[in-house]
Amino acid sequence: MKLSKTTMKHFVEIAKETADKFAKRSPEEHIPLAKSMIAMAVKAISVAGMGRIFMDEKEIDKLTTMYDVCWEEMEARLMEPPPDADSEREKNFQQARAGLHDLIRDMIKRRRQDEDKAEKTVH
Repeated sequence: MKLSKTTMKHFVEIAKETADKFAKRSPEEHIPLAKSMIAMAVKAISVAGMGRIFMDEKEIDKLTTMYDVCWEEMEARLMEPPPDADSEREKNFQQARAGLHDLIRDMIKRRRQDEDKAEKTVH
């Protein structure tokens, strides 16, 4: 993948936003570093693949939360039998999984609309 100047600007912006969040915290306040770094990585990868539409913090938080639920459940299934189909655990997993699918589908749709607009502007 070739990184454009615009993409690099977005990466720098993401890094600065993350650093600013850390700087605003008091020295005694806990920094959820793992969660923050995952969110930063997801945001950077998503912006590179999907464009500027994925800079919204709410979208990142939503994706990260659903991803965590799915990942933890998949790890649990490696160690123990899967939960019953009607269990709360299975319902939470299926809901998060469907939410991820919907979010990605929506991002692709928005990305295509942005490309269509850009193409019409150029021609």
